[in-house]
Amino acid sequence: MGADGLPAIDWSEPIPPGVYAVDHEVESDNQPREYEVPDVYQLSKYPVTYAQFEVFINDPEGFAAARWWDGLSASDGHKSAPGDQRFKYRNHPRENVSWYHAMAYCRWLSWCLTGKYYELEQIGEWPVRLPMEYEWEIAARGTDGRIYPYGGEFDAAKGNTKETGIGQTSAVGIFLAGASPYGALDMSGNVWEWCQDVWHDNYEGAPTDGSAWVDGGDQERKVLRGGSWYDVPVGCRSAHRDRDAPDGIYDGVGFRVVCGGA
Repeated sequence: MGADGLPAIDWSEPIPPGVYAVDHEVESDNQPREYEVPDVYQLSKYPVTYAQFEVFINDPEGFAAARWWDGLSASDGHKSAPGDQRFKYRNHPRENVSWYHAMAYCRWLSWCLTGKYYELEQIGEWPVRLPMEYEWEIAARGTDGRIYPYGGEFDAAKGNTKETGIGQTSAVGIFLAGASPYGALDMSGNVWEWCQDVWHDNYEGAPTDGSAWVDGGDQERKVLRGGSWYDVPVGCRSAHRDRDAPDGIYDGVGFRVVCGGA
């Protein structure tokens, strides 16, 4: 934790503005799409940990405060407590969290850092938010279109996947050789990670304006990236995509955050 009691976020190296190719899936007919990154941004170096999320849960102005959920859904179901952490280690990814929980966490932490309350429609201005899908993929693949964040060939020693044999989540950051081109870790395996976006087949029509969830509504399926501790190599590639309902809660799903950009 930081000196002020807030979750201390370690950041990847800055990802510079430019034009990047995304979604060129191996063994498919998908064609890469070009995305222009207008401003520098950074992903958190690791997924949000159990300890970091517990600060949000335990803060009297955190999880229980209605304002972080305002506008997220017409139902109250997403305001229920997250699922019980299956692997209760402080430095493991927080799993069993929904997209709603991840969004509320980012909104709360943005307020903690600035003292400002942000509307959902201002998400591009939040100091801390969920990454848009293309931001996540660029951070994982870099400019050379890596199949895995660490290179072109799968290596069970460079990320926590089914082949690694751990059989559960692992402490974040221990697979140093699995770093992405910008120094982000755990982008292949450990836990799937929620992105901000509503799912679009083959990126078709996906927005790039920093409010990626708005066009399809918050109850539409959301993007998951990166694979998990129980996935085979194909599910842990940098370009592999999946999705689920935003209230989905699983022991192989967590999230990381982003700052800047959009």
